[in-house]
Amino acid sequence: MPENFTSGIKKIKPTHLIIIDAVLMNEKSGFINIIEKDKIRDFNVSCHSMPITFLLKFLEKEISFKVILIGIQPENMNIGVNINENILSSIDKLVDIFQEILLLNKK
Repeated sequence: MPENFTSGIKKIKPTHLIIIDAVLMNEKSGFINIIEKDKIRDFNVSCHSMPITFLLKFLEKEISFKVILIGIQPENMNIGVNINENILSSIDKLVDIFQEILLLNKK
């Protein structure tokens, strides 16, 4: 049930929800792209059993927020496969970007 995964989000009632996940975009592994909300359904997002669109619709029934989906092109979507260097590098880049943004907003 989606509420098992979303109770924390519903309690916080964020104005924005940033989701970072594997997205098949027919790009080189590690490629990063922002997927617009109305385009999410056009992509194969993650290997989770619950589609992201279902999760978003469920949350939107109770809270109003803007969603940003940051997709990282995986090498493949097989469960249990080690993350390759391109993807690890992309994750590091995203961490650096978020840290910089958060530090700037603290000043």
